[in-house]
Amino acid sequence: MFVPSVFNNFTQSQAKNLLEKLAKAKDLDAFAKEMDLSVFQLRAANALPAVLLISPASGATLSDGSSLQPLLRVTELGMEVCALREGSKEIPTLDDSNPLSTRNLMPNFIYSSKPMLDLVSEIQKIRTSDVTTLITGESGSGKELVARAIHLVSKRKDKIFVPFNCTAVPRELTEGHLFGYKKAHLRAQIRIRKE
Repeated sequence: MFVPSVFNNFTQSQAKNLLEKLAKAKDLDAFAKEMDLSVFQLRAANALPAVLLISPASGATLSDGSSLQPLLRVTELGMEVCALREGSKEIPTLDDSNPLSTRNLMPNFIYSSKPMLDLVSEIQKIRTSDVTTLITGESGSGKELVARAIHLVSKRKDKIFVPFNCTAVPRELTEGHLFGYKKAHLRAQIRIRKE
């Protein structure tokens, strides 16, 4: 598997040789120690992981001696923004000045009021994101229609749409579905201790 990598203080041939060794390495930390490198793994939610290698390991600080970690977090955010922009190119853009363009992408939606235009604007904003979306509202207000509209304009529109009614299942299962099961289990344990 290709992992984007950045090499500092290496010639091109040294970097190529190091990349081959990195691909064969089983343990990244042991590899870094053996080669006297500082290794930083960059991970962003919607982007491919990347590896930053700095030699010697002692060179992995800024000139004032401070850590590179804040700078690396900014780099990860930049990677995520680039991945989101790249992903949004695959989905047709909506022209806000032309209401017919949104009607073509959301044919089951009928709207003209300011609150509904705001709702459609929110749908346009989140349609390229890979996030869990919780839609709240009174009974009969069209929460499932909004969920379907988000699904129809997302990059997952070719996949199956599965609505999830939070009120129809126990609270712990809902939390597990929304936040992940480890976090939901932790929240349940905290709640039990408080009682």
